Amino acid sequence: MKLFSIAVLVLVNNAVMSSAQFTTMMKTFAGSSNLEATVAALKAGEPVDACSDEDVIKCFNLPDDIDDTEFIVDPTIPAGTTLGMLKGFETYDLVKGKVEAYRDVTLSCDDLDVFHSVTYPWIAQAAATTAEATGLTYNFLMPGDEAASVFLGSSERVVCGTEAIVSKTMAPASAVSFVPDENSPIVDLVGKQVVHTWDQNGGKFVSSFCDESTFTWNDLSMPDVVTATEVYVKTILSNDTVMYSWKEPAPPVGRDFGLTWIFNFSTMTVYGVIVNVFPDSNLNLSGPFEIVDGLTVPEGLTPCASQL
Repeated sequence: MKLFSIAVLVLVNNAVMSSAQFTTMMKTFAGSSNLEATVAALKAGEPVDACSDEDVIKCFNLPDDIDDTEFIVDPTIPAGTTLGMLKGFETYDLVKGKVEAYRDVTLSCDDLDVFHSVTYPWIAQAAATTAEATGLTYNFLMPGDEAASVFLGSSERVVCGTEAIVSKTMAPASAVSFVPDENSPIVDLVGKQVVHTWDQNGGKFVSSFCDESTFTWNDLSMPDVVTATEVYVKTILSNDTVMYSWKEPAPPVGRDFGLTWIFNFSTMTVYGVIVNVFPDSNLNLSGPFEIVDGLTVPEGLTPCASQL
């Protein structure tokens, strides 16, 4: 903690801190404290809350092959998942970029049990922009067998990091979307409907993409159709994959869910992630979809406002 004590003394002695500087200082202190607590718990083989009230902590090991990276503590990736297992999913490149940044900082020296700052590209979901995020990391060796982690063996190098302490907006997410080539199977969904069914729970949806930023969905899995109109952000992830994401309002207007639908136009499969459904995990779904031309929906369903 000496490093952060010195940093704060310099800030206080040199000038009156701005609100942003004070916030950064406090987030740095909180992040370092939470990192130390997480590392202590891992070394003792105790359970770790990846998303506490104070901070979001993520930890993974540092194997020779980056795709063998095993996630130990993460609020969205199950413990024991490797980076390589994420190949084919829309998050792979983004997560790999963050892991690479952590590795570059941590493996550039042999020091253990020290703090480092790390900067990496990320998506600022709320603002629908890409951001250059800077967080705090701490790397260490797992102890001997007497207190080895339930996830990893002893004497394995692990790095833990905080959420972004400082972030800088770079550009709207749509501006940095992947540019598909002329042979791409991607279909512009504006003016069309998507009909899909989740394999995991049988939920069937009819969704009308009204314009470049709104769509209306109808959930047919309930006795009474549930419907809503959402404001979405579209991001082209690859030559055949597009992500649509949105945030529902808090109760009583909405359910306070964060949602992402990823359409693979080569396999005609949609993948869904719903955040805030469960207290300690997300709901992951997948299923086939089909595209229907036009915005005229079957009787009893809610159409786009322009069709009323």
